[in-house]
Amino acid sequence: MTAKTYVRKSTAGGTYNLTVSGSSVTFSKKTHSLANYPKTTWEATKKMYLKKANGVTYLYYYISNKGNTVHGWIWHGYLKAGATATTVLGYAKKRTWETLQLRW
Repeated sequence: MTAKTYVRKSTAGGTYNLTVSGSSVTFSKKTHSLANYPKTTWEATKKMYLKKANGVTYLYYYISNKGNTVHGWIWHGYLKAGATATTVLGYAKKRTWETLQLRW
């Protein structure tokens, strides 16, 4: 999957570690809660479709924050496409600084 940028859509979500053994997937207990990361931009780098016992297929993303200090699998419904203003501003500042350096 091509990496995509997301922000939280809901504070109810959280990340999990997954263990895959054959066709069986086991979820760990919640490793991080989105409620603790209100202004974080997440990068999704992997996706996995899981068909649960109820017969419904769910999409999960493997996400990490910019510093890669928080990561795990999360149900896609807790996220929405986009980036936080802080991330956009930081990227703009970095690009401006790189442009200034190239001119010298």
